[in-house]
Amino acid sequence: NALLADGLKGVKRIPLDAALASGHVKEQDLVQPFVEGLADIVDMAAIQKAGLTLGVDPLGGSGIEYWKRIAQHYNLNLTLVNDQVDQTFRFMHLDK
Repeated sequence: NALLADGLKGVKRIPLDAALASGHVKEQDLVQPFVEGLADIVDMAAIQKAGLTLGVDPLGGSGIEYWKRIAQHYNLNLTLVNDQVDQTFRFMHLDK
């Protein structure tokens, strides 16, 4: 919290290439374990066998790439109805 309060002035930054070359940072795929783990809580085989045509709207979020991998991994007939990431969340309406 002190670093945030100070505007991150005490945080030293280095370029990504330098960080990766340092040996202290490694790239790791976090999507695939999530995709594979779905079968532990959802009967993905039943969904696949049902032959459903699925439409998914990830609502402009980062889940877009997850849905692509889910469809591929489980051989689902899945269409992303909106594949645009919207960091502004303008698709969300103000609650009144």
